[in-house]
Amino acid sequence: MTDQLAHVPAEAPPPERTDRTPGAGRRLADGIGLIFVAVGAVVGGATLQDNSFLTHLATGRHILDTGGVPSGDIYSATAPGEPWVVQSWLASVLYALLERTTDLVGIRLLHAVLVAATIAVIWWLLDRATSIAVRIAAMGIVLGVGATMWQGRPLLFGLLGFVLALAVNDRRLDPRWLVPILWVWGQTHGSFPLAGVMATAALGGAWLDRRSAPGDPVAEADLLTAWRTMVWTVVGTAAVVAGPLGLRGLFFPVELLTRGDALEGVSEWKPPAFDHPRDLVFAVAFVTFVVALRGGLSWRRALPALVIGLTGFLAVRNLALATIVLTVAVSARPWRLGSLTGHERTPLASGLFGLGAAAVALGLLSVPLSSSIDLEGYPTDELTWLDDRGLLDDDGVVIVHRATTGNLWSLRDGADARNFVDDRFDMYPLDILADHRELLLGGDVGEILTRRGADVVLWGPGTSVSSWLEISPEWTIVTTDDDFLIACHERVITRCGA
Repeated sequence: MTDQLAHVPAEAPPPERTDRTPGAGRRLADGIGLIFVAVGAVVGGATLQDNSFLTHLATGRHILDTGGVPSGDIYSATAPGEPWVVQSWLASVLYALLERTTDLVGIRLLHAVLVAATIAVIWWLLDRATSIAVRIAAMGIVLGVGATMWQGRPLLFGLLGFVLALAVNDRRLDPRWLVPILWVWGQTHGSFPLAGVMATAALGGAWLDRRSAPGDPVAEADLLTAWRTMVWTVVGTAAVVAGPLGLRGLFFPVELLTRGDALEGVSEWKPPAFDHPRDLVFAVAFVTFVVALRGGLSWRRALPALVIGLTGFLAVRNLALATIVLTVAVSARPWRLGSLTGHERTPLASGLFGLGAAAVALGLLSVPLSSSIDLEGYPTDELTWLDDRGLLDDDGVVIVHRATTGNLWSLRDGADARNFVDDRFDMYPLDILADHRELLLGGDVGEILTRRGADVVLWGPGTSVSSWLEISPEWTIVTTDDDFLIACHERVITRCGA
């Protein structure tokens, strides 16, 4: 592969076109870019429905009310006080502040801005493409993977941090920007170590470039810049400890990776099955990258893209970031697709710019006009039903439910919630997660409910759990609909009104 990756001098944006004259109007690329930014605003400003967001918002409320970031579990009946690293504490605080000042509309606007800014940075990074058609295709691939994954949660902070770190490694931003970027990133999402992965791979790539072209001043300069970026990456990563989590916040992502058993049943931590359109679009991005390698791509660009790109095969949650790095690297190759470069200044380009600006404005203005949160698919009525009968806040009553129900219960009752489990798989003891997974997959329902001393089960109909409850002489299903059922053990059947 060394021959295929022969050193290529540091790429620069395409040269100025002669048609880029003052007063000639906007560039074609500017208008198209704004249209993509508008798409990002719409994607980011979508109605809130992610289950983990519910717990993040509940935690932000708790931090504002108590003045401190919890270090142990405050929401469950099964793991009270269990060590818990609130990696996204800053995002949670921002959510709670916005809720108190602007209701949920402010949170959605924040998400819209985060995704729109991410798209803007990616479009900027794609400007090395020699054809506007290539640039559009690359952005289409990015959106084809990311649009279904960029849900309203702290992940969006990590997404923007990632593309800004990529901009630093692409020589678009001064490496010193990594200090504030990594500090904010480290207080809002646990993916910040990816900046170190990129910087390390870029440094190794720059070293390989210099080795393949000894004495080349460009290769020497690239290596020096890569070392400088690495130094500021280390400084920025170390700055993460300057927060309420201290060293726990710095080492939490590493600790999370050691809990493979806890993440085993989580869909986003599983490798892609390539049975979803999003997975297939990622495959196209990776194959295109491999083709670009054969066409000659500098190690400085190829190695970070290869390392991050391969993580997409390890877990679904990595697909969006892997696709971004792959497409940015590939766009630097001199692909030819049409004659338009995007630098053309024509009346059409000015019209597209105006259309794009209007689309961005409409995308942001549409946020207050639509529903801010969608709790359809969550047992809101069922929790109220249990609360009306005094079962929800009774410490002597054990309620077994699915993880998503736990997220809703945390938002509903805060620290008064008594979850059996929620989606904080990094926090719960493995035996709790194993029992939850067995219930979902059809394990020994009776043995688990008996061992846990369950009094009430809030679950879904048409499942192995509901089938077992229907035939158990000790249990009675007291209420059911298309989405949820409530079953009570004979110990509390009178309190359930049956």
